[in-house]
Amino acid sequence: MKIIPAINCTEFEDVEARFKRCERLFKELEIEDPWVQLDISDGTFTRGHQSWLELEKLTKLKRSFKIEAHIMATFPETLAKKALEFGCERIILHAESSFDIAIIKALIEKHNAELCFAIEPRTKAEKLYPFLLKDITRRVMFLSVIPGLSGQPFKEHVYKEIEKLSEKFPDVTIEVDGGASIEVVKLCKRAGASEFAVGSYLFRPRDINVSYQELSEI
Repeated sequence: MKIIPAINCTEFEDVEARFKRCERLFKELEIEDPWVQLDISDGTFTRGHQSWLELEKLTKLKRSFKIEAHIMATFPETLAKKALEFGCERIILHAESSFDIAIIKALIEKHNAELCFAIEPRTKAEKLYPFLLKDITRRVMFLSVIPGLSGQPFKEHVYKEIEKLSEKFPDVTIEVDGGASIEVVKLCKRAGASEFAVGSYLFRPRDINVSYQELSEI
């Protein structure tokens, strides 16, 4: 399982500190093609929870890894544009939000970036099908907790939605985000996922290298 550290912070100093921890982690474990997920929420899609939004400061951070920007906003186009302009290599948009797909595709092409579509736990997998059937992307993400704060428990019905999409689109890369544990990651892999974005399980007070390896080896 490919593990992607997920950063959900409200202050730049905390983002910077976690970037540095990820940089050390990837270097010490000699991880190939490392990615970090950065949660970007303006409070509208996440029931009042707003993350750090000064994306221009990303240019001040030294990194060897790539960033996927998980944008949780009712109207995500402006944040997607900023994330791309300031160096993010992948954009994750929620299918439940409102955007002009032509504008998004143009931004992705301009910045030579990747595009992924996500759904939150209350949404069925079928919501993602149009993006796959039209070949707009070959990557999706299941957010397995309610949008907002990190550290929430995994919503167990999401397993069935992962399995459903995986059976219909076996060539699509499926990422899962939220509620990670050894057992959860095992079940998600069995359902068809190959990547997992992990926040609290990695960054809680323990050895991040050990946690990362435990999950990666599943």
